[in-house]
Amino acid sequence: MRKPLVILFAMISAVMLMAIACGSDEADPNATATPAPPNTVPAEQRAAEPTAVPATKAPAASGAGGALTVAAEGETLTFDTASLSATSGSEVTITFDNP
Repeated sequence: MRKPLVILFAMISAVMLMAIACGSDEADPNATATPAPPNTVPAEQRAAEPTAVPATKAPAASGAGGALTVAAEGETLTFDTASLSATSGSEVTITFDNP
């Protein structure tokens, strides 16, 4: 007689827990509507549009250009050269050696 009562109690408990977990579908009567933001900004309040700066060609290089080489040092994630430099405006080719 004891086993059927335990099963009945477990089934009633499961049904009650499901009812509590599901809650209700009713909307909260105390909720307030949030107004939507305006769609556009009035023309008098808009910021001025940025203007494009005309492109200018860089001056011709007067210094020496050349080729620079950089290599990785194994698995240490470091390079064999601490710094690279070139004359401003010169054409430089950088070669990267990844062993």
